[in-house]
This record gives sequence, C-alpha cells and structure tokens, in this order.
Amino acid sequence: MSGYRGFAEWQVLGVTEVLLNQNPAISRQLRYGEPFRKENPPVMQRKTLPLLSSAVLISMVAGCGEASFPNLPSTGPISIPLPGNNGSITFPGFDGSNPPVTSKPGDQAPPVAAQPPTLTPGASGIKVFVNETLHPASSFVLATNRNHVEEYFPNGAAKLEKLKELRPNWGGARYMYRIGHGPTDGRHDYNYMTGYHFEKHWNKNGGYPYDDIRNALKEANTLDAEQLHVINFGTGSAEEAGRYVSYLNNPNDANRAKYPYPVQNAKFFEIGNEISWSKVRGHKEYASTEIKYATRAKQFAQAMRKASPVPIQIGAVASTNSNWMGEGWAQKGQGVKNILQTMGDDVDFLIYHGYPSWPMANKGGDKMTIMAQNAWNDRLLTNEIVPAIKQYGKKGTYIANTEFFTEMYNDVKSARGMFGALYSADTLTLAFKHDIRIANQFCIDHKDMADASFFVGNDPNAVTPIFMFNKMLAKAWGDTVVKVEGQAIPSIHVKGPSDSIDMPKLAFTASKGRDGKVYVMVTNRTNDSDVTSNVALGFTPKAVTAHVLKGSNGWASDHTNTSVTTQPANLGSAYTFPKASVTIFEITP
Repeated sequence: MSGYRGFAEWQVLGVTEVLLNQNPAISRQLRYGEPFRKENPPVMQRKTLPLLSSAVLISMVAGCGEASFPNLPSTGPISIPLPGNNGSITFPGFDGSNPPVTSKPGDQAPPVAAQPPTLTPGASGIKVFVNETLHPASSFVLATNRNHVEEYFPNGAAKLEKLKELRPNWGGARYMYRIGHGPTDGRHDYNYMTGYHFEKHWNKNGGYPYDDIRNALKEANTLDAEQLHVINFGTGSAEEAGRYVSYLNNPNDANRAKYPYPVQNAKFFEIGNEISWSKVRGHKEYASTEIKYATRAKQFAQAMRKASPVPIQIGAVASTNSNWMGEGWAQKGQGVKNILQTMGDDVDFLIYHGYPSWPMANKGGDKMTIMAQNAWNDRLLTNEIVPAIKQYGKKGTYIANTEFFTEMYNDVKSARGMFGALYSADTLTLAFKHDIRIANQFCIDHKDMADASFFVGNDPNAVTPIFMFNKMLAKAWGDTVVKVEGQAIPSIHVKGPSDSIDMPKLAFTASKGRDGKVYVMVTNRTNDSDVTSNVALGFTPKAVTAHVLKGSNGWASDHTNTSVTTQPANLGSAYTFPKASVTIFEITP
C-alpha cells in the first residue's frame, strides 16, 4: 500500500506486532503459515491472511475513522472505499487464500453507456453484455511449460527474450512458467524417467529430463513470470515436498545456504502430474483411487504450507485429460466430490489437462473430433464439473488446465500450425467462460517436435501461428470477462468414438479493459466455410479495430502463410468471419 503513505498505513504494523507479541501461536501462524489449531481461538479459519485482514480492519477505524466498518465475521470478500476518491482496498474474507489487493481509481473496468444488446429474431449473432461482469480475466491463461534441460536448449536465451512478447498487459500482467511435468513423478514407459528429486541434481545441467532446479528458476526470472511448480507425488514424499517449497520461499532454508539462489516466493503448486494414470510411477501405490490420492495429497499440502512463510495455492489432480477421468478413479463429478471432501481446505484448485481425449476425440486423424473437444468440455463443465466444485469445494476453489495442445505428435505441421492455434484459442475461450485461471500451452522447447509450440527449427524468429495468437491476445484483451450469449450460431454435428456433440462453428468470449475498451474474441473453428454473423453491443462504438489471425490454406496453414492483420471494422451490420480464423475486435465505446 505504498501508494497511500501518509494517509492510509493505519498503524497496520503496530497492530500486527501486538498480535505477534501477545500470542506465540498466532505469531507462528502469521510468520510461517501454520494452520490454526484446536487450542487456538476458533475465531479464524486455517488461513493466515484473513487474520491479518481483521487486524487491518481494526486498525483502519483507529487510524483514520473515515472508512466504513463491515459487520464481522464475513464469509466472502470485503471491499472498503477509501476516503477522498482514493480507490478501495479489498480483503478476501475469512475463508480466502489471497492477500489483500489494493486498487486505485481506474483499476476496474468502468461502466459503458449501453442498452441491453438485441438481435433480430432468427438472426445469427453474438450478444455482448458489456456491463455484466462475470469475473476477473486471469493473465495466467498465457503460460508455457519447461520441457528441456540446460545442456540442451538451443538458442535458449533468444527464445526466452522472444517469449517476453507474450506477456499480457491485462489481468495481472504476468506470464506464467510451469516447472515440472510428466518426468516429475516418473513414468513406467520411460526407463530414464525415475522421478525428480531436486536435492540430487545440484550443479547438474542434464541429461534430460532432470537438471538443477536453479536453471528453471533462472529462466522464469528472465521472463519475470509467475511460477507454477509440480511436486513429485509418485516417487517423492511429503517431507521432500516441504523441503522443495522451503528452498523456493524460506530465506533461512538449509539447502539455500549450500546452494544459493534468491528467494522466489512462489505461489502456485501442483501435487503430482497425471497421477491418475497408471503409466505414472506411484499411481498403483498411492493413487489407485482418487480418495487414496487425496488422502496422501492432503499430507503433502499441509507440509508444503508449513514450509512456506508466504501463502501458497495448491492444486490437486482431478483428471488425466479433458474427460475428467482417471484409471480406477470415480469419474467426473463424483471424482471431484470425493477429492474435495477428502482434502477440504487443503486444496485451492483442481487440475485437468486439456488434451483431446476419449470419448470425443479420435486422435487417429479425424481433426473435426479434435476441434470439437472444447465444445464437449464446455458441456461437461457446465453440467457436471462446475456444479460439483460449487457444492463441495471451499469458497474460491477454481480450475486449472495445466497442460494442453492438440497432441498430434504425428502431424507436426498441424499441431503447431493454424489448426493448433485454433485449438489454443478455443481452449482459452473456454477458460474465460468458466474462470479457468491457468491454461498452459505445452511447451516452449522439445527438440523441434510437435509440442514445441512456439518456434520452428529452434529459430526464435520463426514463430508459429500459436505464438502469433498468444501475442495478439496479450496485447488486445481486457481485465474483466463480461457476459456473452449466442443466437442462431450455425453448428455442425461431430461424432467421436463414443460420444457426439453439435459444435457451434463460432466460439466467442468478451472482456472489458480498465481504459473502457471492449474486446470480443471470435474463433471460426471450422475449415469448410466463412461464417457471417452479427455482434450486438447495445451501444454505437466510436471505433472498431479487427485483429485477425488466419492463413491462406485454412487448417493446413503453417507459419509460412499465416499472419495477423489489423484493420478498421464495421459492426453496424453482419460481419464475416473467415474460415479457420481468430478475430479480436478492439472496440472504443
């Protein structure tokens, strides 16, 4: 809150110091993130920061006497206006897990002078409700994964420098870098993937897939990216997980004394990677059912929180792929229920990997079933997964898609060409709709294979259509997601191996920026034809700019014949969305 020095520090440090001195248990909880225990006053929940929030509230009244004092206790976020039109301060509530966030005037998207959007009955169109905010837009939907080691990262420095262009200017303005993946727990189908034990790899730069953790941290720091760490669940232990978190976040960590690196204050962690799959080491022993996994994962989470002097958020595996299934696990909503009820307050988000999967996708070559995956995901999330999370999860539990791409390893051109970019755009459209706060494009570098999503031939100047889409979105999006509705959007019936869906040809979402601009993203998923449709805003814009990603050969386009064009657009009449394209309208009210 340095922006309010001299006005609104409110003796926060003084009140906090009193709490620390008068109650050693509270001191441990505030300093080290220890859980509140039965012998402590039951006024607060397990989390540290809500207690600190209450101290700030009490101090606020004593220090300035002008801010309103909400009734306590609270079960949700508290937003208190600051006097003199100086913005507000928001507290997460007694069950929140995030620190207070200070906002200033203009940080929130302002209202637009608009009427409810309307369309002629029967006309095809997208209605954008510019003043109906759904949730903040998370910048962590722009993210990638480390899948290399230091000794083999061709043109690594130049790639990292180029990747900085994907840092978003909205929704927190941070890119995310995921550290850890399949080899973290180990895999039975690869003898060399035995599990990552970070204390065994100091001062080692390989071989693949393991090296010194400091190499990964250095890359994340170069990007100035938020970090997402995968913890070894399958071949690791809760104690090792605690030491891993301590090395990242504890200034007095014993490993840091021997192997120095700056404190990271990493916030996001996953307990295991695809541990619901029998090919992952430790599945049979520790995760043959979702309850068995969640019971042990709870121990990991508690050890990790205890090891970190700063609050952290912890994710639990809930699915191997897009279908929210696991081998031997209760499926879909029932599995979600069992994990959340078992882990309780020790889980902050649930993890799935957004790869095309059974029963919808036929990865043997039917591209339409792959392109329909996110429409199928939308139906499953809406009807089963999101309701289960709302019913059984603690307040604020969210979803993270921590790996995705088309998984078309035998078709490199399509995987990271225009087809792959459309799959990415569709995945992020789904993320914005369901407040999926992390969407991780796999991966930055992997021997120029299909999953090396951003660069062709290890050349940082030969960027893929996936890179082009990410960059376009990074520069043209808003801070809050707003409501959209479709009307008479043409669709196509897609039949997969064991299920089918009527897939709308257009996927769409919208947001609003702090500058008042409105953004609408429309993806024409299909390869057969252009689609003409209306965009109803409820107001007449001063200006509309269309940023359009498309190639000259539809789905078959690659980096050589795909580009982004920017030009004025007219939304006063129906707009034609080219086949196999992504369009972002930047609209000035």
